[in-house]
Amino acid sequence: MLFIYCVVLSIFVIWTILNGLFLPRIKKVHGENQDRISILIPMRNEQRNVKKCISMLKQLTYPQLEFIIYNDQSTDLTGQMLYQEIEGDARFRVIEGVELPSNWVGKVHACHQLQRAATGKFLAFIDADVSLSSHIFEKVVPLMRRKEIGLITGFPHFMYSNWLDRLVLPMMHFLVNFHLPIALANYTKWPAATAANGTFLFFEREAYEKMDGHLVVKNSLLEDVEIARAMKKSGMRVLLVNLSKDSSCKMYTNTFETWQGFSKNTFSGLNYSFRNAVLFILFYSVTYVFPLVLLINSIVFLNWLYAIPYILIVIQRMVSDFKSKTPLYYALLMPLSSLAMLIILCNSIYLYQTKRSYVWKGREYG
Repeated sequence: MLFIYCVVLSIFVIWTILNGLFLPRIKKVHGENQDRISILIPMRNEQRNVKKCISMLKQLTYPQLEFIIYNDQSTDLTGQMLYQEIEGDARFRVIEGVELPSNWVGKVHACHQLQRAATGKFLAFIDADVSLSSHIFEKVVPLMRRKEIGLITGFPHFMYSNWLDRLVLPMMHFLVNFHLPIALANYTKWPAATAANGTFLFFEREAYEKMDGHLVVKNSLLEDVEIARAMKKSGMRVLLVNLSKDSSCKMYTNTFETWQGFSKNTFSGLNYSFRNAVLFILFYSVTYVFPLVLLINSIVFLNWLYAIPYILIVIQRMVSDFKSKTPLYYALLMPLSSLAMLIILCNSIYLYQTKRSYVWKGREYG
């Protein structure tokens, strides 16, 4: 039985390696860069990120840029700091937010307002806590000109602020590298094979407008994936790329924020399906948590064979962590990362089942 278990885990390692070959890195291409890009940033209570965000935007080297920021009724110093940091730079415009309409999610509504003010041929939606390399748009624009690509997206290199971050954030990359058939995601228009990350969504404007943009996901808590699926349904391809060298993100500042953020998105990522959740919990318990039990057994009874499953899942995680620039020693925590993810999923299910609100940025979503 242990032999079969190890064979299956070995197959998972090989699959993760092969699957990752279809996740391209972006490269700078010299050529004409005359088409305007509208960089659109929703901000709500982002005073800790304003200075760094504006400084980063000013360092972008693409020649035709406009920056539009939606100050979404911030109750902190976000608005005041924005005007201070912009310092009269004509490329920037700040839109003061309006009351959130019913049946809209706050970030989605902000993005909808931003695109209405944009004038660019391309629309780049980014988060306030994201840092981009100075040449990123010289890399993604040539990719966008390929046939039938309407959206380019990717996961950033994550920066960590607490112990829960270190456990669960690397799993976002792992889920993509292991579960998503990346070849199907990048080379077909099959909506089910789709992943996206809302920290960086780069649209061709005509394709975005054809599928009605953020309007089609106005009440979604997982709007990035849903809008990518809508793009494919409209007849355009979505290209998922490796952004770990060109984008970084510090999503949360403390453990409670991480807990809230993942509790908001985890069950929705399984389409609110209890069947999917049960299968997910069983699979990760058997495949990625149980090897820790076997490792302990191997230490207690001095039988190294029982350590092989743990070694295999660590190798599999390392494959994903290497591509995402995550410290490789984090892979040693794979069983604990899986367990933390399952606990958060159970909390997400509990909140949904008891009709308790998800709280994010001071807003409640039922």
